[in-house]
Amino acid sequence: MNIEETVERIISDFEKGKGNYIWRQAYDRALFETDPSRKAKTVAFAETVLYGRRQQLEKFLDDPEAKQELEALRIALQHLRRLP
Repeated sequence: MNIEETVERIISDFEKGKGNYIWRQAYDRALFETDPSRKAKTVAFAETVLYGRRQQLEKFLDDPEAKQELEALRIALQHLRRLP
């Protein structure tokens, strides 16, 4: 599975009610921002939120749910970095 397929799977899981993470709103805004003058700022804000959440979760590496969310964060951050 390539990165795009993985991201699509994660987005699909979000829509099915899985992975309703607290950072999703910021991530979605960055993905769907259409105003070029606001895009960079929206993506930077989302990255800040996602990195902050990652720091919180790294304290709970023994928790399977934390590991799952960390993986989702990793993929979401990669996806944000690839946005035009």
